[in-house]
Formats: sequence, C-alpha cells, structure tokens
Amino acid sequence: MDRRHFLNTAAASGMLAWLSGCGGSGAIVADQIEYRYGLDMLPQSPAIDPDLLAAPTPGQSFSVSVMIGDAPQAGVQVQVYDVRDILVDSGTTDAAGTFVSTAEGRNFLVAVADTAQGRLYGFEYNFGTKIQPVIDVNLLPTVLARLYERTRLSLAGIDFVMKKFFGVDAWILLSDLGPTGSALDQARLAQRAQASGLGLQGYLDALVDGMAQGIADGFATNYDTLSGYGARRSARSAAGAPDECGGTPRYDDLIDENIPDELKELVNRHWTKAAKWALGFAVKKGASAIGVPIIGTVGDLILEQLFPSSDPVKETLAEIKAQLRDLSANIQQILQRLDKAEFNRSFDEVRSVFNAFDAISISINRTSGNYERGAISLEDYSADMLRHCNDLVARDAQLVEAYNRFVGLRSFLDAGVLTRWMEYMGKGRYYSALVQKQYTDLLDYFQQWNTLCYAYLINAHESIEKLTGKKVNAATVLRLNQLLEASAINLEKLRPRYLGSRRQLIDLRHGLTWVGRCTATDQVDAMMPAAQSQAFRLPGHLDLPREMRNTYVDPCSPDDMPPGWSAAIGEDLIARFSWRLPSAAELNSSFATVIRERYGKAFNFQTFADEFNLSDSTGFCRVSQPAVPIDAVVLRDPIEGAGRRPVDGGRGFQLSLYDLGKLASYKRTAYAQPDSGRLLGGEYYFFPVADIPQETLAKYLPWSVYQAAEDLNL
Repeated sequence: MDRRHFLNTAAASGMLAWLSGCGGSGAIVADQIEYRYGLDMLPQSPAIDPDLLAAPTPGQSFSVSVMIGDAPQAGVQVQVYDVRDILVDSGTTDAAGTFVSTAEGRNFLVAVADTAQGRLYGFEYNFGTKIQPVIDVNLLPTVLARLYERTRLSLAGIDFVMKKFFGVDAWILLSDLGPTGSALDQARLAQRAQASGLGLQGYLDALVDGMAQGIADGFATNYDTLSGYGARRSARSAAGAPDECGGTPRYDDLIDENIPDELKELVNRHWTKAAKWALGFAVKKGASAIGVPIIGTVGDLILEQLFPSSDPVKETLAEIKAQLRDLSANIQQILQRLDKAEFNRSFDEVRSVFNAFDAISISINRTSGNYERGAISLEDYSADMLRHCNDLVARDAQLVEAYNRFVGLRSFLDAGVLTRWMEYMGKGRYYSALVQKQYTDLLDYFQQWNTLCYAYLINAHESIEKLTGKKVNAATVLRLNQLLEASAINLEKLRPRYLGSRRQLIDLRHGLTWVGRCTATDQVDAMMPAAQSQAFRLPGHLDLPREMRNTYVDPCSPDDMPPGWSAAIGEDLIARFSWRLPSAAELNSSFATVIRERYGKAFNFQTFADEFNLSDSTGFCRVSQPAVPIDAVVLRDPIEGAGRRPVDGGRGFQLSLYDLGKLASYKRTAYAQPDSGRLLGGEYYFFPVADIPQETLAKYLPWSVYQAAEDLNL
C-alpha cells in the first residue's frame, strides 16, 4: 500500500472514526420510512483539523509494538510518520517486539513495520488521555489499511464493515484491541492465516475480499457467507473461553486484611483485584510507617532494589497500569463522543495531576533501572530517589483539589468532571450499558489513579525515612490514609446500581426497561410453561422467564468482566422485574417514534445505536443475518392476552408480530412440526419489557444517585 497516498487522501482524518468510534448522520424527511443497508446510511467520518492531528504531545513519547497475532516480531525495522507523512522516528524492535522511542509524540501517528511475512501497519490517536501510548502494529490495522486501499470508503464505513465482519460490538475502539481478548482475538487470526495455506499476506487479502463482497451485497445477505475464511466469529464464539477472558495478577490475599471493614465491603463489589491491592498496599504501608501492627508483609513501590525481581508488587503495579491504559482508551471515546470543551477542560485538569505523579513514578523506575545495571552509584541512586520522594510529598494537596474538581465540589461546584458529564448525558433518551460504562469508567479511572497516587505518596514518606533516617511524621501519614479512605468511600456513594446485562436498556421517557433480542426459539416446548410442554397444547401465557434463561450466556466469569457488562441474562435480572411481551404501542413509543422523528424516510440500526448510545447486544437484527432487522418480534396479543391463538384445528397458531425493519405490527400463522416440535414459518425473537418504578429508576441513574448522596466533602 502507498503510505503517502493513504495519508494525503485525508484518510487519517477519517481514521478517527475507527480510532474514536464516533460520527454523525443526517436525517431525510419524508412520509414513509424504510430500512436501508447501504453505507450511505452509516455515520460519516468527522472532519478533523490536520494541524490538530500533527500537533505534538508535550512531554509524551511513544513506543511501537510489532506482533503477528500474539507473537512478538524481533529485529524488525519500524518507521513512524505523522499525518503529513513526515518521519517522526525509526528504529528496530527488541526481543519483545517493541521499539521505544525517545522522540516527542504527535496526536496521530502511523507505524510501518517490514516483517519477514510482509508489511504491517499500526495507528495511534492520542486525544490526551493516554500516558506513553503504544502503537500496536498487527493484523487488524493492516486489514483496515488494505480495505481502505481497496474500497476508498470513508473510514466510518470501513469501521462498520470490519465490526460486522468480525462480530465486534459497535462501542469497541478497534485501535485499542490487543493481540488477544474477548472482543477480537488477533492471535486466532494469525493461526487461521497459517492454517489457510495462503500465507499471511494472502490470507489478509482473502479477508479483504470477503469484506468487499459484503459491501457489494449491501450487507443484506447472511453474514455466515463472509466467514468462509474462518475469520468472522459469532457473538457466541467471539466471547472466548473462560481462560481467554483475562487473568488476574499475583495477589497477596493478606493485603486487604488491613482495609477498614466499611471500605472493604464497598470496594469488593466493583474494584478489580489489582485496584484492591493498591488500596490495601496504601493502607498497610501507612499503618506500617506510623507503627501500627499490620498483618503479613508488604513490598515497596519506590525502593525496588530491596526486593527480588519477582516481587508481586511490581507485577500488580504493571496490571494496574494496564487497566488504566484500557480505562484511558474508554475515556478517550467519551471525550470524542461528547466533544464538549467544558467537560474536556475539567477532565484535563484532573488528568494533569495524575500525569505528574506518573511522570515521577517513571523517573523512579528509570533511576532503579540505572542502578541495577550499574550505570549510577549508590550515592547517586539515593540522591535521585530522595529528590523524587520529596517531589511526591510536595504534591499531596493536588490530590484533594483533583478530587474536588472531579466530583464538582467547593470552588468547582457544577464544573466538575462528573457534573459536566451528567449535564450532557442526563438529557439522553435511553440509559444503556454504554452510558453506564461511560460513567463507571470515569469512576474507576479516578479511583485507580487516586489510589495509586496516594500509595506512592504514603510510600514516599517511608522511603524518605529509609534514605535519611529522619522519622516519619505519623500525623501526616495518618491524614493521607484518612483522605484516601474518605475519597474512596465518597466515590462509591456515587456508584449507581448496575444494569443486569448489556442487553438491558431503559426508555427514560416512558419508564420502561427492555431486554433486547432473546435468542430465536425454534422449539414449541421452549415457548411453553414446563407444566404444559407437550406439542400442540398451547398455553394461555408464554413462559417468558424460561425463554430468557435459554438465551446466550457469557462464558466470562463475573470476576473477569465489569458488572452489568456481560451479555448474559441472569436470574437476578429475570427476578428483578415483571417481564412481559411488548405491545406494538410500546415498541412504537420506545423506538419507532424516535427513529421516525430523527431519520425521516430511511434509517439504519447501526447509526441509530451509535447515535443513541445503545449496545449492539441490544440486538435489533437477526442472529443469522446481523445486518437484517428482525421481522418477527413476538407481541403480546391485545385480544387474547396470550400472544397467539390456535388456528387450523389446533395444528398451528397465530402470532402477533412486529417488523423492526418496517416499524409496524402484523399477524402470521406458525405451525409446529409433529416429529421434532420445531416451529415453522419464520425466525422468532422475544423483546421482554417491564415497567420500572421511579424509586427503582433513581437507583440506576448516576445523576439521581449523585443528587441523593450526602457528605461528599473530604
């Protein structure tokens, strides 16, 4: 591929649709609405100022990771260019497949790597949330570049094509996918490339051919035809086996024994193990520094040379940093989606405090590395460490200010990160798992950085004592511990009740909660109560909870996935509401009216979901044809109250159905096959709905929880 042509055709500007996952669309006003598959119905690439893309990232460098799947590529020549095709840096990857640059970064960078199996690409857009960003050169960005070269579509269109082809949810930032994972496993792509006999480059060409065919078909055909090369994974297989859902770091189970019970109960609900470890470390380190008896041993974040290289402290710290990188990528999407200067400025001020702490920690690690390699003397090491520790100690007031600015307290009343986010998102039509995740990502981002910074700060006081012999000021360390515990408790007061599934959403205007697309049923028995499961004995009411239990269960365990983010439908969600089949009027009020008012004559669910922050897991389209709207949502029959009526001597029954492509209801006769009990006459789906009382709704909505919270000041 001609790199210069790719850059000079403003693809990099359109690339942001891929990197940020955002875009807009226009409405066409007419009397009658229809569903259209064409790419003209998709979000268009946002126009980005090239000067902004070419702007440097002060104080920030970058690194390049070159992998084929999950295999690091050592000894590979790498060139990194900015949006204007100007060489920023070049070098050779080490044994881990990494090239670490010392050059100043840019907002947008393109990395080109010439591996033994051909040229690969990587892209990175840093909207200011990432610290020491990594340009991931791998199969996915290379496919994107080739698809662009082949089709010259907007990058928003290419983003749609690739996500549909690979079965990736629309909210995911493709640029931030690693070599392995539950969303898209590039390691499996590499394995399939090897098994294909086509060679890596031939296999990538085959993938692009399949995507190009999907474009030509207007995405109205069965997507399984696109998986002939073994690339696309269904929603069920894409989630991966339990051992692929993400591991946990080595963890000292005694570390949280020192956390106060009230705080421990709160953080155990939603904090990752690594984040809980950081909290336990800070509390334990503080107790140790002021002479309070503690349980077990505790490592060190600063004076690393005192501990073996396999120290769990280092491993867990690396895990926290990895989690923070993921959270930063998610928040980058929030910044792009909101595109509100006031929110961005508030967040920038908070982030700058954490960046300063992180810069000191990087300097500490660099000093330790220099000492371990024998590059500096013990005297120089001690002097550098003391300087870093004093720099940390001088910054404790900044953490309190960052907390006030984040929450919106004192001088930052109504100008905090959370209050500005609520100002924008509280005006939305729906509350979904995507909106929930935006908010909880913000909470988790602050909680983890805040905890880590306090851990460094408390550890710095103890390290100064070790370096100078000067006794720790116990009152100061105690105050830091109290501030950490108070800020953690207060932020947990702001955490709302989590939705029960990524499939669940709430229509805020009508007080209805929905569970999208339960798996299509092809058995009559699955539609009947257990007591009346014989074929042809049609009950008076569907056993809807039974059907909800039959739907897709996410293989990742709750410990490895954020609460409320699984696509599974669990017993808690089923029992929490009185679920029923929807009426046509409810579907119209919650979805059809919104779509008609927004899009006029023609619409596309990809654009609708993107614009209204709905997850692809909501499932407006068929399982077998992921771009084709469901044409048979089973309705609650307004006359019989059963959803169907026996016809044709009892051999069949009439269903009241709703066509999501036409946004209209109709009736269809279905028959049961005598031998297998299979339901003939179409592909049927359930969209359970329930009323949600205001007092229950208030527990889910971040802005309601925020209004009800008390005593948030430190």
